[in-house]
Amino acid sequence: MNPSPKTPVATLPTPIRASLEDERKVVILFADPPSYTPAAGQFRFDPNLPIERVTREGRRRFALFGGPFDMRFQLHVHVEGLHKLPVLPEGILNRYKTDEPLGLTWNENTATVRLFHPRARSVRLVVHDDPAMHPVDELALKLDERTGCWNLESDAIKPGQTYGFRVEGPEDVDDQRDIVFCDPYSWQVAKAPGWPVKMLSVVPDPSLRELPPMSHVNIPPRDLMIYEAHLKDVTMKARDLEESLRGTYRGVSQGPFPDYVRDLGFNAVEWLPLHVYDDREPPYGTPGNAWNETAMNHWGYMSVQFFAPEPRYRHPVTLTRWMGTEPSIIHDVRGMVETLHQRGLAVILDVVYNHVGNYGLSPLRRLDPMYWLRHDGYGQLKSDSGCGNDFASERPMAQRMIVDSLLHWTNVYGFDGFRFDLAGLIDDSTLNVISERVREANPNVHLIAEPWGGLYDKRRFAVRGWSAWNDNFRDGLRGHDAVNQHGAILHGDADTLMIYTRGHVTHDGGPFDEEWQSVNYLASHDYYNLGDFLRIATGQVKPDSVLTRDETAKLSPNLLQRAFLGYFFLFTSRGKLMLHQGDEWLRAKLVADNPLVPKLLPATPRKQTGQLDRDSYNRDDDTNWLDWAEAKQEPFSKVREYVRGLAQLRRKHPALRVARYSNLHRLRGHGGPVLAYVVQVPGDRLVFMLNLSDSKTADITLPDGTWIKLADEKTILANPNRGRAYTETESLPPLSARLFQPRKNHQTH
Repeated sequence: MNPSPKTPVATLPTPIRASLEDERKVVILFADPPSYTPAAGQFRFDPNLPIERVTREGRRRFALFGGPFDMRFQLHVHVEGLHKLPVLPEGILNRYKTDEPLGLTWNENTATVRLFHPRARSVRLVVHDDPAMHPVDELALKLDERTGCWNLESDAIKPGQTYGFRVEGPEDVDDQRDIVFCDPYSWQVAKAPGWPVKMLSVVPDPSLRELPPMSHVNIPPRDLMIYEAHLKDVTMKARDLEESLRGTYRGVSQGPFPDYVRDLGFNAVEWLPLHVYDDREPPYGTPGNAWNETAMNHWGYMSVQFFAPEPRYRHPVTLTRWMGTEPSIIHDVRGMVETLHQRGLAVILDVVYNHVGNYGLSPLRRLDPMYWLRHDGYGQLKSDSGCGNDFASERPMAQRMIVDSLLHWTNVYGFDGFRFDLAGLIDDSTLNVISERVREANPNVHLIAEPWGGLYDKRRFAVRGWSAWNDNFRDGLRGHDAVNQHGAILHGDADTLMIYTRGHVTHDGGPFDEEWQSVNYLASHDYYNLGDFLRIATGQVKPDSVLTRDETAKLSPNLLQRAFLGYFFLFTSRGKLMLHQGDEWLRAKLVADNPLVPKLLPATPRKQTGQLDRDSYNRDDDTNWLDWAEAKQEPFSKVREYVRGLAQLRRKHPALRVARYSNLHRLRGHGGPVLAYVVQVPGDRLVFMLNLSDSKTADITLPDGTWIKLADEKTILANPNRGRAYTETESLPPLSARLFQPRKNHQTH
């Protein structure tokens, strides 16, 4: 029996969350289990709405029945007058969903427009002939109260126009009366110049919906060698590409990049995000930006639209007029993917479903943050991503949007795989649906997780047949911190490397069921690239040194030796392989003094011109743009040729790609800084040796037979059968490596 409100009772524990489940029910979650079921009089709603009864639904969960409650208006609950919590419209929103097509679709000459927004009070479609001019029409949409979708059919909408939504409500979001939002499901988005960045959706030609699905390049997961690249970085300084094509989708199609990647020996390109994102931030020194001196987001990790390609890659430079209105942008992206496919290259897209852009007019952030974003119990946005605005992938229509967009990039554009940024923040149910639906569209799709963010657990992805970036491999081999935490190629411990060269599988206590699930790499776009990490870690430069290009071209023998050992181990290990752009020649990322970077407000910039940049997300300039001429100069060309040789060696020898845990056997009597093993698969047998000691020679006994050397820490032998025969013991000098195969005949040439 509930105690009377007038009867002295124990104080209730602290409430931590209140959610609206339906029009008559609010659920309260307490930090600790209350010792009794509280009375209705211990709660009060603001605005003042009746509470009829309280029931217990769990140890810490209680339901308050009353109302009626309207999810479009802000509601708070007071607990014993001590605590006040916003009532978040959580459970009630999850019941709204639809399978109908969203965005703008065509039925002959009639356009149907649907926007999912169950808490809006009104929605109007604003139509422009020219996005820079005043709208030519404004049409009201009608709410389907069963699904939460606003609908409109009209024959007044024409291809090539631009449109957006003017929304009223809900009460708990910012005043939106003067904002026109682009369609979250639009295939194409136009952007305005300047700040704040305005965007409108482009009305597509009906024929675009009839484009045939793109084909795919099927590369077995064990064979995959990925070149991670930013589209603008690899085209802006391609000297044999006309200037109007640099930095564009067509610049990839018509430039040297596809042939370069193929010649390097790689078989996949992984693009940093290409969907529409916030590429601008508030001016440096103004409220909201005390850290980004360029006020730019170059890499693309601030999602605005999941379906539309970024329009700034349609034009060589940021224009002074609206950009992205040309219908050819869709064909440009398809053409880019097709060109890479023709070179035998799989194309992987980096996608960002863990958070959305912090600024601008992102419809996912501003239309209804209570639906699309995650909040704590006090209604504050969660930021487990570290970027703000964590995306609520667990919502039914958010899950659908993720899957729909992946299918869009798979079918319309022909992407062969996806790398999921901060995939630890994507809920299990959505991971399952992605796995099922995207594999239906392309059974050979590559699904790759960046496993951190929120829940860090590579096993979550392995059990679903995904791959994951293996930071354990990276940190064990190279190190985690260039100053304080060094890996095996710098401090000499090779014992743990056997686990990583076998694929970091569960047999070794690793997270992966299959060797190919480990994406092995030395560096990525995050943190220092490989060359700069080693410049600092080997003591060649200090982190805050101010350098010139001539100085970064001086690669010390010690640095080169460590780099070559890292490459050697990377290319001879089981698992998928990834290399970041320019790491094949140890390029430096020097902070550039580039006229394209806006002038700063009076404030001390965080980075000085000439410093090595460990976080170049905001540099659309020579800091990130690859100078391909540099790759042909010494000593860089020597490094690139070594990487190229290793890639060719890996392609030629299946033992380096397809061997399983049981196919590798460590040679006895070696440990510490020395690693030696035999790997054998049908038709291919190799002996691997690595001495990471700075000072001691290692004598390693070869297995019975006659062996020839394929590679060492300096050279890949073009004609190994013409070289010396090895039969007994190999003496490995300090910081050296060897790869042997059996000699086909025993004659010395």
